[in-house]
Amino acid sequence: MVSLAVIATAGRGTRFLPCTKAMPKALLPLFDRPVIHHLSFVQQPPGQAYGSGAPVLVVQERLRAPFVYLYGDDVILERRCGESLRTLLAIHEHQKPAAVVAACRVARERISAVGSIAYRPGTECEVAYILEKPDPAQAPSPFTPIGRQVLSPAIVRVLQEQQAGLQPGQELQMTEALSTLAQSQRVLAPQIPGQWVTTGDAWSLLEASQAASRLRLDQTA
Repeated sequence: MVSLAVIATAGRGTRFLPCTKAMPKALLPLFDRPVIHHLSFVQQPPGQAYGSGAPVLVVQERLRAPFVYLYGDDVILERRCGESLRTLLAIHEHQKPAAVVAACRVARERISAVGSIAYRPGTECEVAYILEKPDPAQAPSPFTPIGRQVLSPAIVRVLQEQQAGLQPGQELQMTEALSTLAQSQRVLAPQIPGQWVTTGDAWSLLEASQAASRLRLDQTA
């Protein structure tokens, strides 16, 4: 049974300047509360590489069994709270892959801002590789991996090897690690229920807040 979740919330918040000069990005409100108010947290030590894979290495000593990995920027709006995560956990429990990553369909013109999953032919949702921010013409699919993942400790070694090869200023990307993991072990990326919204920049945060408020009104009507 998966009993641990790691949530990545680090970031300089450059896309929210000047607001983040006075308030950390993780404390910016999503509708009626800061995103981090759903978390307890561990501070990333100085010298650790930045990037979406870095928080896993920060807490690697605690990762002795499969765990949930979530991005603090990503929010899934769903009528039944936790439905998408329960879907991933059920797939992991039944099929025992090295990783189960939530996938969402995005418009072709948006794919260059996120990532694109290439699925193995003849499989329902098994990942062959993932391209990070590809040209839309080169994207293998309209599905992108998002910050809802169930990972085995095998991802730690992949991230360690990836970090060892980083050049100064390069980030440790979870997308690249998952793509590497998929070369040797099963990585599944099913499409999940619910609406994916991101809060990584000011415009997206506004859209996410509007979507969250509409859902809250629908639930209380």
